[in-house]
Order: sequence, then structure tokens, then C-alpha cells
Amino acid sequence: MEKMRFEKYHGLGNDYLVYDCYKNVTQLDSGKVQRICERHYGFGSDGILSGPGWGKKVWKKDSNEVLEERFGVTIWNPDGSQAEKSGNGVQIFARYLKDSGYVTGNSCVVEMMGGEVQVDYLNPSGSSIRTSMGTLAFDAKSIGAVHVPDGYGEEMVEVPLVFDGEIIKCSCVSVGNPHCVVAAPELSRERVCQLGKAAEQSPYFSKRINMNLVRVVDRQHMEMEIYERGAGYTLASGTSCCAAAGVMYRIGKVDSRVLVSMPGGTLEVEMTPEGLVYLTGEVQKVGTMILTPSFLEK
Repeated sequence: MEKMRFEKYHGLGNDYLVYDCYKNVTQLDSGKVQRICERHYGFGSDGILSGPGWGKKVWKKDSNEVLEERFGVTIWNPDGSQAEKSGNGVQIFARYLKDSGYVTGNSCVVEMMGGEVQVDYLNPSGSSIRTSMGTLAFDAKSIGAVHVPDGYGEEMVEVPLVFDGEIIKCSCVSVGNPHCVVAAPELSRERVCQLGKAAEQSPYFSKRINMNLVRVVDRQHMEMEIYERGAGYTLASGTSCCAAAGVMYRIGKVDSRVLVSMPGGTLEVEMTPEGLVYLTGEVQKVGTMILTPSFLEK
């Protein structure tokens, strides 16, 4: 078995390993991912970004000008499952594409299981990134919600759901992956983990779901705590920010541009009346990690 090389990055403490398919031979699978992501016996991370699965440049006719650069990525959760989309994950992957010379321009398109996103680099190094995250969807089908209370199939906004015997008013939305958003006067890690574990195991959601506990500070600022399916408690999450901001905007609690503060730091979310959502944040490189062949043979 060949050595495996990873590049580690983080976005506000939400850390990922990038596994370049062109620079490695070994194929990832669920078992390998679980062992590599383990924080005490492996490298430790909130997931692995495997790609570029393909690369494509669209050139302007009869010109050397590149109109579009397009790449694919697979997002692995620490439990070995695959995620449809990740806001911090796609921005980390985009930073890696810039660092490695795959992207030569100021923007690119990244395709993943949950759809494609447009990435714009806001500085020469590619550390500051604005991403078009797609359209918010509040319908039960997009979220994978089943067995919901009567009358809430069209829009899962302020729906009474039962977790651990407690009735909780929830709003559910998909940003390419499913989220449950709960407004609360106070936030805590313990509370979001309690609700997150219950929601992840709940029969309401056929695809499982991410849990976001939110407190609105004012119309331009929110705070939140996050529990991600397949990963657990997380310091920051781009899609969770988009989902929570989208819900609060939908019910009239915040303006169309809002700062979202998490334990790992703050991201900016912008929304349009049509439901489009944009995410702006910073990505930092940690370093290169080499996995010895014997690690996966034990």
C-alpha cells in the first residue's frame, strides 16, 4: 500500500483533509475514512474532501481566455458516510485548487452530490472566498422529511416536532443538504448535542438531518451552535449558517445580509428574495500530512 498524502485546512475551526486523487493511488472507502478522521488514533478532522474527480476548462472561442474552470469533489463525513454539500468544505476545496495551481483564474465551479456552486476568490491567495450556495428549499420532499404533522408538507416552517418527548418548534430547510433550525433564547453545546442526537435518529428524516440552535442578536447578527449528522458537534458550518440565516430571514427576524457567529468564528450570509444564498468566509491552511502504509493494515 502506498503512502497517502493529505493537505489539512480549516474554516473557523471546521477542519478538513483534502485527498488529491491525482496525487494518490489508494482508494478511499468508509472504513479508511473513519480511521483517518479519528481524533486520537488518526489524523483527526471533520471530514475528507476527495478530488478533483475531474477538471474541465471552458475556453472562449478563438481565444486563450478561460471562461470557466469546473471541478468535482466527494465529501466524506467522519463516520464514513458521504455528505451532499458542505459550505466550509467547498471553500476549503476551492482554496486547495488555488494553492495547487488547478485554478488559474478568480473563480471556479465546484460540483458535488448536492449540486454545483460558484466560487469567487476575493484576494490573490484564495484565502477569502464568496460562494453561491444555491437555492433554499423548505418543502418536505427536498428535506427528506416524512411522517410530519398534517398541513406542513408544503413548507416546513415553524413546525411542532417531538424530540425526546419534548415538543420543539422547528423550521427545516435544504441547502443541498437538510437542516433543522430551532430558535432559542440561550445557546449551549449540551443543548444542541441533545437535540442533534435526537433529530439525527428521528424517524421524521429519511436522510438524517443537521441540527442548528439559533439566537438572533439583532437584524444583522445571529449566534448559533451546530450538531452535524455524521460528524457531531462542530465549531462552524457554512451550510448551517446559510440554513439558519435563511430560516430567520424567511420568518422576518433578520435582514437579507447577516453575520452568523459560531464558536469557531463568524461568516457572512447574503440572501435574495428568490431564495438564493451566498456565503463569505476565510480558509486557512494547516499543513501536509503523510499517512504511513502500516496504519491501515492494523
